[in-house]
Amino acid sequence: MKKEFGMVIIGGLLLLFGGYEIYMKDYMEFAMYLAAGVAFISTALSMMPQVNEPLKKPLTVISWVTIAMAVFLFFYLVRSEAF
Repeated sequence: MKKEFGMVIIGGLLLLFGGYEIYMKDYMEFAMYLAAGVAFISTALSMMPQVNEPLKKPLTVISWVTIAMAVFLFFYLVRSEAF
């Protein structure tokens, strides 16, 4: 339970930092932090024993999709800011 709670805290911090990025009008970085935060939270929820079995598969799919989105956005931002 402690591991899942830590992942939820990290996801929440990423969402808060994403809120800061939207305040600074940097929408691409906001999208990256949003995807990473949702990935952390959905992964933590899918690992919790209190979550019903039918919800675990959609949560796992959501976490993989948002992880892929965060990775692609990260690589895009690294490439676009290098030039």
